[in-house]
Amino acid sequence: MTLALKVLMGQYDRYCTVFETILLGRYLNQVLECETDLNMLSSSQSAVKPEWLITLLASALQPKIQESVRKFVGSWIMRSCFRPDISDAFADFLRTAFLPWATLGSLYTSTLRKEHGKTRCGHGEQLANYISTLLQQAVKFPPGGTQLLDIFLETLARSKSGRFAYAGVYLLEGLGRALEATPETRLQPVQLEKVAGLASWAALPEVARDYVYARCIKMCFDTSLRSPQVLQAESVVDAFRRWGELQATLSHQNSQAAGGTREPIATQHFEPSKRDIMQSQAVEKCERLRNLLKADDTTPAEAETLLEDIWSDLEYLEYPRALLMAMPALVLHARIVSLTSSWETLAEMLTKLVRKFQELSENRVYLMTPLVCAARNLVLAVPEAVKRMRLEDFVIQYTERIPAPTVDLQLEDATAQLLQSLSPEIERFGYEYYFGDREPVGIAALLDLVSRLSPRHLDVARAMFDRLLQRWAKQKTPPPIVSPWKSTLQLQVILLCCEQVVPLLKTPELLQVLRDLHHILSIEPLPRYRFLLGWMLARIYLKHKDLRPRILNELKTHDHHSNPKYLASLMKVAVMVAKLDTSDGDYALELASALVPLAASSKVIIRHEAQWQFPVLMDHARAMDWHDITASPACASLDDYIRSLQRFDDPPLERRLDQLDPVKDHTLTNLVEGSWFGLDSIEPSLCGREDFVKLYKTDAEAAGSRNEELPASCMPLGDPVTPLPSKPTAQGDGLITSAAGSKAGLAPSQAGESLALQTKGAAYLATGIENSIDQPTRRRNDLIVVASLVDNPYNLGGLSRVSEIFGASELHLRSQNVTSNKDFTSVSVSSHLHFPIVQLSATAVPAYLAGQRDRGWTVVGIEQTDRSVLLGSPDCKLPEKVVLVLGSEKEGIPALVLSECDMLVEIPQQGVTRSLNVQTAASIVLFEYARQRRGTETL
Repeated sequence: MTLALKVLMGQYDRYCTVFETILLGRYLNQVLECETDLNMLSSSQSAVKPEWLITLLASALQPKIQESVRKFVGSWIMRSCFRPDISDAFADFLRTAFLPWATLGSLYTSTLRKEHGKTRCGHGEQLANYISTLLQQAVKFPPGGTQLLDIFLETLARSKSGRFAYAGVYLLEGLGRALEATPETRLQPVQLEKVAGLASWAALPEVARDYVYARCIKMCFDTSLRSPQVLQAESVVDAFRRWGELQATLSHQNSQAAGGTREPIATQHFEPSKRDIMQSQAVEKCERLRNLLKADDTTPAEAETLLEDIWSDLEYLEYPRALLMAMPALVLHARIVSLTSSWETLAEMLTKLVRKFQELSENRVYLMTPLVCAARNLVLAVPEAVKRMRLEDFVIQYTERIPAPTVDLQLEDATAQLLQSLSPEIERFGYEYYFGDREPVGIAALLDLVSRLSPRHLDVARAMFDRLLQRWAKQKTPPPIVSPWKSTLQLQVILLCCEQVVPLLKTPELLQVLRDLHHILSIEPLPRYRFLLGWMLARIYLKHKDLRPRILNELKTHDHHSNPKYLASLMKVAVMVAKLDTSDGDYALELASALVPLAASSKVIIRHEAQWQFPVLMDHARAMDWHDITASPACASLDDYIRSLQRFDDPPLERRLDQLDPVKDHTLTNLVEGSWFGLDSIEPSLCGREDFVKLYKTDAEAAGSRNEELPASCMPLGDPVTPLPSKPTAQGDGLITSAAGSKAGLAPSQAGESLALQTKGAAYLATGIENSIDQPTRRRNDLIVVASLVDNPYNLGGLSRVSEIFGASELHLRSQNVTSNKDFTSVSVSSHLHFPIVQLSATAVPAYLAGQRDRGWTVVGIEQTDRSVLLGSPDCKLPEKVVLVLGSEKEGIPALVLSECDMLVEIPQQGVTRSLNVQTAASIVLFEYARQRRGTETL
């Protein structure tokens, strides 16, 4: 056999293997391993005919193939820019296989992600880049280029008649990029006429319609400049003219209207519908009411009648965005509130409308910011408005459930960025042009409003403080890390209320608040929540020097050794207090005396916290020249020993993240974007300093007309913070790309664990904090355990224990209430306090698994089936990102859930029993997962 024939046979064998793996195999991890072979088979060195590879890829994209496999193959096609040099077969592949798959709506919605506050669509951008590259390469083969253009325009026409609309947006973006990047890429007159026809695509959401309109007339304009002979059809000539007029109009516009009243770009192209006319009439009524409110002789009956008429139109039109966004400032007008004092029905209407607006904002998140800003402006200007709009309920409802943008709004956001990129004149047509300020400005307005309640509305601040604090204080123990009602925003509001309420409390009330805060701190497992609770306590002790001995008494209570994390938090707070300007040497000496024995505690967390805090206290004592401490041989010796340890000069990241000076760091900036957000990745920061700056700028612009100053905030804005690196979050674009995943760098611990811990052995007696971090890159694995099908509390407790031990990032249970069951806690030994426990009903498991697969996770089930692979065998290679599904004790994994599994594993056995207890089986698989990760990550 000749060498050439051997090479040919070898490549043929590789092709057959890839074909069988992708089309006949069952496991995504094996399919991912085919990427190298696909790259080789599609290269110029491949001896396999392109038609064969096209057949393989077309078959892999068929609906009957597993969705995760289709997604990997489609993503590889775009990522590798697959284009064999055969026009007809490849064109048929695009038309019949690739584009029908690539225009599926789920691919767009599942790859939406936030980047720098803006939404991007991973699949859409990848498709646009692929189309653009194909067309640019096709310039070398003119017939092929024309053929590709025809195919893409045909697909666009189908999108117009019913397919997923945003697929047409990204197809059009790919065409436009190719035309702009390569002058040689030109549309023929017939093709250009089709593009001009797309400009009249009216059945689109507003931003998408503007994009399609502007992109199409721009393509007609650019192509006509290059080839004037294509200006033949009337529609093309009209598009050419419209782009020129649009550019001229936008260039001469020097002012912008307020958000929510701006005209869309495409409005000029379409005849107004009956609905558009009614909406314009409703806007005119709004303006009439606004003018009416300026008059001194306006009666409540006139205002109520016109307001009811506008609201009736709003409901009939099903709440159009532009009109809806204009309503909060109108309804929450100071004049309206003043009229309610003598007209009860108008007062009732005001209350009803505020409640309705807040309800509407749950699914129309763009309404939240204008509503909160209007409420803030009203309350700060007209004190009596607090009762009319029920401010307490208004604020608490948002703290419990912040509206999230719908998928449609996210797609509009992503499309707005494409629209902005068309030309400098259109750059201002971004998200804010259509939807007003983003949600972070609304969150900033809410927090700023709460910070300014004192002294006018101290009763409201007190009521909110009591309601929120009591809910946290009365939660069942042990509380779950993640809960449907708990949020960082709630604690931020509690902190702002605490700052205003506590100074005016009587001693019994203040002592009760302290007891509640200490209790919450003693049971709360999440690091960021504990940080905010410590911040509150430090501020209370700052203002009440006479209460500071209480924290020293708490530190000396031996019973707290059963709750090491609580005692560790007390040490942090105590040292913060010791560093205050109002603290004296006597307090610091007593604290140092308490820390010395704690630094030798048998409890790891207590010992290490004392060892980290003691040098901080000693540094302050030297700065203050507190001789009783610095001259103490015991204090000096302990301080020298701790500083001599290797890890002291290189503290773990979490030690830098949770630093707090209760005076200097007591700012709104630190409250909303401080480095403490990096302590865990449960919730992102909801707003930032720039949102407050934007809010205050608007206040300054309105100050002239208001002629009065706003009440002072209880917390200054503060300087910008320098962010520290935090735990990376698994964003990704949701597309399945390759078998290899990126490794996380230095990251703080997850909920409840500490990077500065030793083992439970006796070695700590010799090493102190020298080995306080076993590995600086330790983090939880990309491993989610789903135990929603398991119902025995004893088994669930064991699953919590082994999942936490082997570094699972989350454990999903049917109900979080089981964590308080005595059978659960007898086995879990508090493991559920150290990592997130998430509630997931059994019926929701299939949908959850499908969603995780779309985000790039591999679903692995433990079950004995005909397609299970033996755990530990060469074929059983567990991917890095795994969702591990456990079956119920009796029935195992049901068929509906099995169908969602990418991979099934079976534990090899020697005996005849044939089954293992669910927690035992899970332990074995979790160990095998950890074993395969060993060498690149630490257990």
